[in-house]
Amino acid sequence: MLLLKAVFPLPEVTFRTRHAADVICRIRTERPNVTVGAGTVLSVEDLKRAVEAGAMFGVAPLNRTADAPSMQFPFFPGVTSPSDIERALSLGFRTLKFFPASAAGGVAMLKSLVAPYAHLGVELIPTGGITKIFPSRHGVKSPAAAERSISRFSK
Repeated sequence: MLLLKAVFPLPEVTFRTRHAADVICRIRTERPNVTVGAGTVLSVEDLKRAVEAGAMFGVAPLNRTADAPSMQFPFFPGVTSPSDIERALSLGFRTLKFFPASAAGGVAMLKSLVAPYAHLGVELIPTGGITKIFPSRHGVKSPAAAERSISRFSK
């Protein structure tokens, strides 16, 4: 499997296929040191399947994530606007996935989104076209920083 031979800081297996849980399980079995997550988790059933398969984090559009906090599972809801961030904050999320970063305005949008919320501890993980990671003073998390957030749940 190409994914298992490649090097990704935090691979995300999307639940756009019925084989997603099997792929996560295989990665966890064959590469136990890889922090693998579940993406495009659009239902509670998919979230449960991801957890049972061994996913170590999950991501999905914001409107699909309300059940994640109750499961004590690291979840980074996807946001692209201040309204999305406000909703995420109301659900208790502080670490958010900015996706699709490039199509949603890139670096300029990323900085604009973080600025009014940084004092509240909001941090964004840009994916989808952003290749340069900004220093943490901009409220942008690197994959390593996201991994530290994930590790809080495994203690």
